[in-house]
Amino acid sequence: MKRFFICAFTIIMSLLTALMGGCSCSGCVEKFPLVFENYFIGGGTNDATPGYYEKLTYTVKNENSYNDALVKDKSITDKVAKYEYEGTYTMEFTVESSLPAGVETNLDVEGKSFYHLKTDLTLTSTYTVSGTYAEGYLNPTTENGDVQYEEYVKSEIWFLQRGQSFAPVYSTTEQKNTFLSIGESKANVNLTESTVKTTYNKSRFKFEKVINGKASTESHGYDYKMAIDNNQLLFALRNVEINKGGSFSLPTISPSYKSAQTLIAKNEYEDTKAFNVNGEQVSVATKNISFNRNDTFNKGPAHYVVVQKSQSANLPYKSYMMQYASPLIAYGSFTSMGSLVYTLTNVAN
Repeated sequence: MKRFFICAFTIIMSLLTALMGGCSCSGCVEKFPLVFENYFIGGGTNDATPGYYEKLTYTVKNENSYNDALVKDKSITDKVAKYEYEGTYTMEFTVESSLPAGVETNLDVEGKSFYHLKTDLTLTSTYTVSGTYAEGYLNPTTENGDVQYEEYVKSEIWFLQRGQSFAPVYSTTEQKNTFLSIGESKANVNLTESTVKTTYNKSRFKFEKVINGKASTESHGYDYKMAIDNNQLLFALRNVEINKGGSFSLPTISPSYKSAQTLIAKNEYEDTKAFNVNGEQVSVATKNISFNRNDTFNKGPAHYVVVQKSQSANLPYKSYMMQYASPLIAYGSFTSMGSLVYTLTNVAN
């Protein structure tokens, strides 16, 4: 399954208003840099400094329904396809004094520190389908007749601090993953492999892609400090101020599109949830946020993120992402397969 939060078939700041404010001149639009908070370090105006470290670990598994949303379509019977996804997801955050060797940018980065976010999703995917199975990266068939694939999505991004609107500088994504295509009565397992490098300059960004062995390079315009990279999306959600019932928009750059796509996020409700973190039961006040594309005709299914709202007895306030539910969509038919749910289990500092 693709983990891109904005993609072709699955497809967020003091207040991130519309990001486009009116101005007094006719026919022009005044633009403002994005505004984030430092909630991931407990708030305040001081930035994280070199030596800061955080690693969050999540269990990952598919669910047929998530909070009465993202429900598996009834047309996907066991005769058509059975599937199960299980694995782990880690988010590792550090502060670096330099960019990776070879990265060239005309952004003003002299003397600045860089936030470095590294993620790793590893999954064992188990299928029984009525159609065909993809070749490659295939484990032996299991004893009960299922077929298993080991797959992963790995990403890294270097971006600037809060005063520079978390502006992205350089990001990479590498993945080998399966997806289902489902027709009227038949399902096939497909496999894709890709790497993408994204480099940001003052007014343009560049994609360097290799998708299933085919290489391409493309460059597009954007507004510096007014968009984030797809690989920092979940981190950004930890660091926005949004009241219950409120919403905000955020342009996000993904390899699936040639321009920043605006996401609309809403704080649907707030409540208290129980989680098991570091082997202890914790009761956490949370914000429950949904987001999808700002597109009247093709907004796609919503994603759901549960974010820590305040300190609890066994968990300091760092605005942790406690849970995330990503839609699973069948390719071709765009049928809902349920969701892939990430649940926080371990925090290391």
